[in-house]
Amino acid sequence: MKVKLKNFFTQFFIYISKENNQNKLKKINLGLSIVCVFFIVSILDGYQNSFSFKSIKFSEITLLFIAYFTAGYLWSTYMKDNFKGNFKDYFYNWALSNVGKFFPSGVMLLAVRLNQDTEEKSSKDIFYGVLEEQFLFPIISIPALGFVIFFEHGNYSMYFFPIYLVVFFYIVKKIYVRTKIRNKSLIDYPTLFLLSLYIQFLTLYHIAESIGYDNPFRIAAYYLLSSSLGLFFVGVPAGFGIREAIFFTITNSFMGNAFLLEYIVKVRVIYLLADIFFGVLGFLNIYLKNNYE
Repeated sequence: MKVKLKNFFTQFFIYISKENNQNKLKKINLGLSIVCVFFIVSILDGYQNSFSFKSIKFSEITLLFIAYFTAGYLWSTYMKDNFKGNFKDYFYNWALSNVGKFFPSGVMLLAVRLNQDTEEKSSKDIFYGVLEEQFLFPIISIPALGFVIFFEHGNYSMYFFPIYLVVFFYIVKKIYVRTKIRNKSLIDYPTLFLLSLYIQFLTLYHIAESIGYDNPFRIAAYYLLSSSLGLFFVGVPAGFGIREAIFFTITNSFMGNAFLLEYIVKVRVIYLLADIFFGVLGFLNIYLKNNYE
């Protein structure tokens, strides 16, 4: 069974790597990206009845955009160091893949990532990079969040959380480097890796603080924990419903769900705005450069 499965994936990566199949995949991804953009817009339109876009602050969007940009920079650096090629092309490819999160089972996200020009191309290694991006972040953030939530630090929680992140980052790295098979891994860029994660947390904290919650740190920590746990539910488009369900479950003991509704809606809307911004950015750049012919 294992041999058959290995052969299947080997043939899959060989099939994906062929130039004519790459060209077909480009056209398919282009069409799917347009569908996903309309899907996101319809979701945003649905939130209008329960949310006022006027309440979104520029600083909240800016923080999340910085977090997204850092994540894109991390991925592009990883691709550049492993496969050479053009850094900007890798970044715009990553940007386009953000709308792929809204296609079931992550098929489009993976297809977009595997469909890019490299000087030393290996679809299998790119696939492993996508797996790292999916699972390394929660593997590190979950125990760090668990410690900062379990051990009350009061006003010093904002200082202890990044410390826990760094500690668990290097614990996981020490274990993981023994098993990695590429020259470079996402975990080999600690500054970009940790910044992407922590700035995302700062965004969640700032949103909770702007709404006026008494303990914005705790709410942000629980939401990031919910998002991290939600990443293990592979196949759910952008984690819809999963992270909210987890968040409501673990916060119900100290805060009513109705009181948190504004928070989860606002967070979701801001993330959707970031997804559509970077997705359209990647779409326009790649389309104008005739990469999708």
